[in-house]
Amino acid sequence: MHRLSALALMILGQASPVEFSSQTAMRIAACGPSDPDRVALERVMRGPSYDHLGGGLHDGPGGPKRLETNAWFLNALVASYESKQDLFVRNVALDVVSFGLRDLKDAAGAFFRSQGSGASAAYFSFSRTEIESALGSARSREFFEHFSLSPEGFPVLIGSPFGGLAETRQTLVLRRLRRVRLPLDDTIDRDANGVWIGALARAAHVLDRHDFMEAARRAATAQAGTAASTTKTGS
Repeated sequence: MHRLSALALMILGQASPVEFSSQTAMRIAACGPSDPDRVALERVMRGPSYDHLGGGLHDGPGGPKRLETNAWFLNALVASYESKQDLFVRNVALDVVSFGLRDLKDAAGAFFRSQGSGASAAYFSFSRTEIESALGSARSREFFEHFSLSPEGFPVLIGSPFGGLAETRQTLVLRRLRRVRLPLDDTIDRDANGVWIGALARAAHVLDRHDFMEAARRAATAQAGTAASTTKTGS
Protein backbone atom coordinates (compact mmCIF):
# COMPACT_ATOMS: atom_id res chain seq x y z
CA MET A 1 0.00 0.00 0.00
CA HIS A 2 1.38 3.42 -0.93
CA ARG A 3 2.10 5.94 1.79
CA LEU A 4 -0.59 8.62 2.23
CA SER A 5 0.52 12.23 2.63
CA ALA A 6 -2.54 13.12 4.78
CA LEU A 7 -6.23 12.48 5.10
CA ALA A 8 -6.95 12.72 1.40
CA LEU A 9 -10.56 13.75 1.29
CA MET A 10 -11.84 16.47 3.61
CA ILE A 11 -15.29 17.48 2.53
CA LEU A 12 -17.64 20.22 3.68
CA GLY A 13 -21.24 19.23 3.12
CA GLN A 14 -24.14 21.62 2.70
CA ALA A 15 -25.29 21.45 6.31
CA SER A 16 -22.30 20.40 8.39
CA PRO A 17 -18.71 19.21 7.88
CA VAL A 18 -18.25 15.64 6.65
CA GLU A 19 -14.92 13.85 6.81
CA PHE A 20 -14.48 11.43 3.95
CA SER A 21 -11.00 10.03 4.57
CA SER A 22 -8.62 7.92 2.52
CA GLN A 23 -9.37 5.09 4.95
CA THR A 24 -13.05 5.31 3.97
CA ALA A 25 -12.10 5.17 0.31
CA MET A 26 -9.88 2.14 0.91
CA ARG A 27 -12.68 0.38 2.79
CA ILE A 28 -15.14 1.02 -0.03
CA ALA A 29 -12.58 -0.10 -2.61
CA ALA A 30 -11.81 -3.29 -0.69
CA CYS A 31 -15.25 -4.32 0.55
CA GLY A 32 -17.88 -2.39 -1.39
CA PRO A 33 -19.80 0.58 0.02
CA SER A 34 -21.85 0.25 3.17
CA ASP A 35 -24.96 2.39 3.57
CA PRO A 36 -23.16 5.14 5.58
CA ASP A 37 -20.40 5.22 2.98
CA ARG A 38 -22.91 5.59 0.16
CA VAL A 39 -24.55 8.49 1.99
CA ALA A 40 -21.15 10.14 2.44
CA LEU A 41 -20.26 9.56 -1.21
CA GLU A 42 -23.57 11.01 -2.41
CA ARG A 43 -23.03 14.06 -0.25
CA VAL A 44 -19.55 14.57 -1.66
CA MET A 45 -20.79 14.24 -5.24
CA ARG A 46 -23.43 16.91 -4.68
CA GLY A 47 -21.46 19.24 -2.43
CA PRO A 48 -19.29 22.33 -2.96
CA SER A 49 -15.96 20.49 -2.73
CA TYR A 50 -16.66 18.68 -5.99
CA ASP A 51 -16.07 20.69 -9.18
CA HIS A 52 -19.41 20.20 -10.93
CA LEU A 53 -18.22 22.10 -13.97
CA GLY A 54 -14.76 20.70 -14.74
CA GLY A 55 -14.65 17.52 -12.66
CA GLY A 56 -12.27 16.64 -9.85
CA LEU A 57 -12.46 16.93 -6.08
CA HIS A 58 -11.01 19.85 -4.13
CA ASP A 59 -9.37 19.54 -0.73
CA GLY A 60 -12.19 21.63 0.71
CA PRO A 61 -14.36 24.01 -1.36
CA GLY A 62 -12.21 26.03 -3.75
CA GLY A 63 -8.98 24.44 -2.51
CA PRO A 64 -6.38 22.60 -4.56
CA LYS A 65 -7.36 19.56 -6.58
CA ARG A 66 -4.69 17.02 -5.66
CA LEU A 67 -3.86 13.88 -7.60
CA GLU A 68 -3.84 11.68 -4.50
CA THR A 69 -7.16 13.06 -3.27
CA ASN A 70 -8.76 12.29 -6.61
CA ALA A 71 -7.13 8.86 -6.80
CA TRP A 72 -8.79 7.77 -3.54
CA PHE A 73 -12.04 9.41 -4.56
CA LEU A 74 -11.94 7.54 -7.88
CA ASN A 75 -11.27 4.26 -6.07
CA ALA A 76 -14.35 4.84 -3.92
CA LEU A 77 -16.52 5.80 -6.90
CA VAL A 78 -15.51 2.77 -8.93
CA ALA A 79 -16.09 0.41 -6.01
CA SER A 80 -19.50 1.96 -5.42
CA TYR A 81 -20.45 1.69 -9.08
CA GLU A 82 -19.28 -1.92 -9.22
CA SER A 83 -21.53 -2.68 -6.25
CA LYS A 84 -24.67 -0.72 -7.18
CA GLN A 85 -24.41 0.20 -10.89
CA ASP A 86 -25.47 3.79 -10.12
CA LEU A 87 -25.14 5.89 -13.30
CA PHE A 88 -24.62 9.09 -11.32
CA VAL A 89 -21.59 7.52 -9.65
CA ARG A 90 -20.31 6.34 -13.04
CA ASN A 91 -20.62 9.81 -14.55
CA VAL A 92 -18.75 11.42 -11.66
CA ALA A 93 -16.00 8.79 -11.99
CA LEU A 94 -15.68 9.57 -15.70
CA ASP A 95 -15.46 13.30 -14.93
CA VAL A 96 -12.76 12.72 -12.31
CA VAL A 97 -10.65 10.76 -14.80
CA SER A 98 -11.22 13.43 -17.46
CA PHE A 99 -9.98 16.08 -15.02
CA GLY A 100 -6.81 14.10 -14.28
CA LEU A 101 -6.04 13.35 -17.92
CA ARG A 102 -6.77 16.90 -19.05
CA ASP A 103 -5.26 19.01 -16.26
CA LEU A 104 -2.64 16.94 -14.44
CA LYS A 105 -0.94 14.76 -17.09
CA ASP A 106 2.56 15.63 -18.26
CA ALA A 107 3.99 15.03 -21.72
CA ALA A 108 5.50 11.67 -20.75
CA GLY A 109 2.24 10.35 -19.29
CA ALA A 110 2.93 10.75 -15.56
CA PHE A 111 0.77 13.02 -13.42
CA PHE A 112 1.46 16.26 -11.55
CA ARG A 113 0.82 16.59 -7.83
CA SER A 114 -1.96 19.20 -7.84
CA GLN A 115 -3.80 22.04 -9.55
CA GLY A 116 -4.64 25.21 -7.65
CA SER A 117 -3.78 26.29 -4.14
CA GLY A 118 -5.42 27.42 -0.94
CA ALA A 119 -5.93 30.81 -2.60
CA SER A 120 -7.78 29.49 -5.68
CA ALA A 121 -11.34 29.93 -4.43
CA ALA A 122 -12.01 33.00 -6.58
CA TYR A 123 -11.19 31.02 -9.72
CA PHE A 124 -13.82 28.36 -9.02
CA SER A 125 -16.61 30.53 -7.61
CA PHE A 126 -19.40 32.39 -9.40
CA SER A 127 -21.99 34.96 -8.47
CA ARG A 128 -25.54 34.52 -9.66
CA THR A 129 -25.11 37.64 -11.81
CA GLU A 130 -22.04 36.15 -13.53
CA ILE A 131 -23.92 32.96 -14.36
CA GLU A 132 -26.92 34.84 -15.71
CA SER A 133 -24.62 36.99 -17.84
CA ALA A 134 -22.76 33.95 -19.22
CA LEU A 135 -25.82 31.81 -19.91
CA GLY A 136 -28.69 34.19 -20.58
CA SER A 137 -32.04 34.11 -18.85
CA ALA A 138 -33.42 30.78 -20.16
CA ARG A 139 -30.28 28.70 -19.68
CA SER A 140 -29.46 30.25 -16.31
CA ARG A 141 -32.99 29.47 -15.11
CA GLU A 142 -32.48 25.85 -16.18
CA PHE A 143 -29.09 25.80 -14.44
CA PHE A 144 -30.59 26.98 -11.16
CA GLU A 145 -33.23 24.26 -11.34
CA HIS A 146 -30.39 21.79 -10.83
CA PHE A 147 -27.79 23.78 -8.89
CA SER A 148 -27.63 26.31 -6.10
CA LEU A 149 -24.60 28.33 -5.06
CA SER A 150 -22.90 27.90 -1.71
CA PRO A 151 -22.37 31.10 0.30
CA GLU A 152 -18.86 31.25 -1.24
CA GLY A 153 -20.24 30.88 -4.78
CA PHE A 154 -19.47 27.21 -5.48
CA PRO A 155 -22.11 25.22 -7.38
CA VAL A 156 -23.97 22.61 -5.30
CA LEU A 157 -26.09 19.96 -7.01
CA ILE A 158 -29.67 20.09 -5.71
CA GLY A 159 -31.60 18.50 -8.58
CA SER A 160 -31.25 15.54 -10.89
CA PRO A 161 -27.69 14.79 -12.05
CA PHE A 162 -29.17 13.89 -15.43
CA GLY A 163 -30.32 17.36 -16.45
CA GLY A 164 -28.54 17.38 -19.80
CA LEU A 165 -26.47 20.42 -18.91
CA ALA A 166 -23.18 19.41 -20.55
CA GLU A 167 -23.17 22.40 -22.89
CA THR A 168 -24.09 24.77 -20.05
CA ARG A 169 -21.30 23.40 -17.87
CA GLN A 170 -18.82 23.83 -20.73
CA THR A 171 -19.90 27.45 -21.20
CA LEU A 172 -19.12 28.17 -17.55
CA VAL A 173 -15.78 26.34 -17.78
CA LEU A 174 -14.84 28.54 -20.73
CA ARG A 175 -15.85 31.62 -18.73
CA ARG A 176 -13.59 30.41 -15.91
CA LEU A 177 -10.66 30.02 -18.31
CA ARG A 178 -10.66 33.79 -18.85
CA ARG A 179 -9.55 34.24 -15.24
CA VAL A 180 -6.00 34.28 -13.89
CA ARG A 181 -4.44 30.91 -14.59
CA LEU A 182 -4.40 28.45 -11.70
CA PRO A 183 -1.00 27.54 -10.20
CA LEU A 184 0.18 24.01 -10.97
CA ASP A 185 2.40 21.94 -8.71
CA ASP A 186 4.24 20.00 -11.42
CA THR A 187 6.06 17.72 -8.99
CA ILE A 188 5.80 14.07 -10.04
CA ASP A 189 4.94 12.45 -6.71
CA ARG A 190 5.64 8.72 -7.07
CA ASP A 191 3.32 7.71 -4.23
CA ALA A 192 0.41 9.75 -5.57
CA ASN A 193 1.05 8.47 -9.09
CA GLY A 194 1.02 4.91 -7.78
CA VAL A 195 -2.41 5.33 -6.18
CA TRP A 196 -3.75 7.12 -9.27
CA ILE A 197 -2.40 4.46 -11.68
CA GLY A 198 -4.09 1.75 -9.61
CA ALA A 199 -7.36 3.70 -9.57
CA LEU A 200 -7.16 4.28 -13.34
CA ALA A 201 -6.58 0.58 -13.98
CA ARG A 202 -9.52 -0.41 -11.81
CA ALA A 203 -11.72 2.19 -13.51
CA ALA A 204 -10.64 0.83 -16.89
CA HIS A 205 -11.76 -2.67 -15.90
CA VAL A 206 -15.03 -1.78 -14.16
CA LEU A 207 -16.14 0.97 -16.57
CA ASP A 208 -14.89 -0.88 -19.67
CA ARG A 209 -12.64 1.96 -20.79
CA HIS A 210 -9.58 0.72 -22.66
CA ASP A 211 -8.27 4.29 -22.98
CA PHE A 212 -8.02 4.51 -19.19
CA MET A 213 -5.89 1.34 -19.13
CA GLU A 214 -3.63 2.78 -21.81
CA ALA A 215 -3.22 5.96 -19.72
CA ALA A 216 -2.38 3.83 -16.66
CA ARG A 217 0.20 1.83 -18.62
CA ARG A 218 1.78 4.99 -20.00
CA ALA A 219 2.00 6.55 -16.55
CA ALA A 220 3.53 3.36 -15.13
CA THR A 221 6.11 3.32 -17.93
CA ALA A 222 6.94 6.98 -17.25
CA GLN A 223 7.31 6.20 -13.55
CA ALA A 224 9.58 3.25 -14.26
CA GLY A 225 11.70 5.39 -16.57
CA THR A 226 12.05 8.11 -13.96
CA ALA A 227 13.00 5.58 -11.29
CA ALA A 228 15.62 3.97 -13.56
CA SER A 229 17.06 7.37 -14.43
CA THR A 230 17.26 8.33 -10.77
CA THR A 231 18.97 5.05 -9.89
CA LYS A 232 21.46 5.45 -12.72
CA THR A 233 22.23 9.04 -11.74
CA GLY A 234 22.73 8.07 -8.11
CA SER A 235 25.02 5.12 -8.85
